[in-house]
Amino acid sequence: MNNNHIIDWAEKCGINIHTSSNLPQIDGELVNTLKKFAEYSAKYERQLCAKICDSQAQDETESDIWTGCAKLLSKRIRARGQA
Repeated sequence: MNNNHIIDWAEKCGINIHTSSNLPQIDGELVNTLKKFAEYSAKYERQLCAKICDSQAQDETESDIWTGCAKLLSKRIRARGQA
C-alpha cells in the first residue's frame, strides 16, 4: 500500500482530491490533511510488513534461503518508506 492507493480509495469513496474529476470538490487544506493521513497509513502498513519479515528472518526452524529473503525484504520495505 502507498499514498496513491489510499488517495485512489478516497476517490472511490467519493472524496475528490484531483480537480479533474466529476466527484464533489474539497478544499486544499482537506486535501493536504488526507495526503498526510495517506502517508501515515502507508508508513504504518510498511512497518507491520517489515515486522513480519523480521520475525521470519529470526525463525531458526526455516532455511537460510527463507530467512535471508525475509531479511532482504525487511530492509527493502523500510528503505521504501524512507524514499
